[in-house]
Amino acid sequence: MKPIAIMNPEKINITYSDKPRDTIEILLPDGRVLQGPRNLQVAEYFKALPEWKHPLIVGAVVNSELRELTYPISMDSKVRPLTVASSDGARIYRRSLTFLLAAAFVDLFPDGTLNVDHSVFSGGYYCQVSGRPPLTQEEITDLTHHMRKLVKQDLSFERRIVPLTGSIQYFESHGFQDKVQL
Repeated sequence: MKPIAIMNPEKINITYSDKPRDTIEILLPDGRVLQGPRNLQVAEYFKALPEWKHPLIVGAVVNSELRELTYPISMDSKVRPLTVASSDGARIYRRSLTFLLAAAFVDLFPDGTLNVDHSVFSGGYYCQVSGRPPLTQEEITDLTHHMRKLVKQDLSFERRIVPLTGSIQYFESHGFQDKVQL
């Protein structure tokens, strides 16, 4: 069916169609509107913004729900970018660095286990290594370089929903009994 334009009593054009548009709009808090294809990741919309990297955008609130940058926008939405300058953004950034540290550690020291135990006052984390001798200063330097190498690759975090049994099997196979107990 072809879209039909209807004029209502207030002289506002209303369009009717029997299928959704191919594009959607996102409304930013400052009133700007971005338009693009349906199911495009929120990061792709943000890349059109002049402030994309200053300060760094690390997440979004989409229709009042906290979302990762890979979240696909499927309908017109109100979207608020989260930068590292906000408390939620800083928390996302720190958590992302923890995942990056864990990935780099597994790459370099596959026989060891890195336990990120708790945060410390300065915003860092207290970590312990098990299954191998403590890291030397040279190994810490190598770990730092490997993390920077992974950052330069500009890899995305991919959120996956895994059945409970699959999660338990994964953690058991990697020796994470504390996570199995959770």
